[in-house]
Amino acid sequence: MAKTKAKAEKSRKRNFSKGFIKKQKMVIDGMIVEIGKNTLKFIRESKENDSRCPTTDGDVADAANNLQSEAIRISVASKNARRLQLLVSAEMTILTGDYGFCVGCSNEINEKRLTVVPWAIRCTPCQELYDRE
Repeated sequence: MAKTKAKAEKSRKRNFSKGFIKKQKMVIDGMIVEIGKNTLKFIRESKENDSRCPTTDGDVADAANNLQSEAIRISVASKNARRLQLLVSAEMTILTGDYGFCVGCSNEINEKRLTVVPWAIRCTPCQELYDRE
């Protein structure tokens, strides 16, 4: 049974336009590099902020502002880390030949959706169903 499923998955027909997968790989690679740059910037800024850590000696408003700014930067870094995981996963599916197929229904994900969300793992109907659950 496992061989039959694997064979069926490998025989799925792709309807993507010529060069689409190659283009998507380049886009994903670029996004991974950009997130890496942002992560390095975050680390540098965090080291700088450690030396300016708010104390009771300074203005309370400045200290609150510094803490709020740090919380925002941490939130962005967390989102970048999740996005990086999704992009690396998308890169792996390109390498295995599974890129662009929905994990929910196994149908091909619309090319326009993948252009906007290169790390998408579900077609729009399956994603909407997933989001409702």
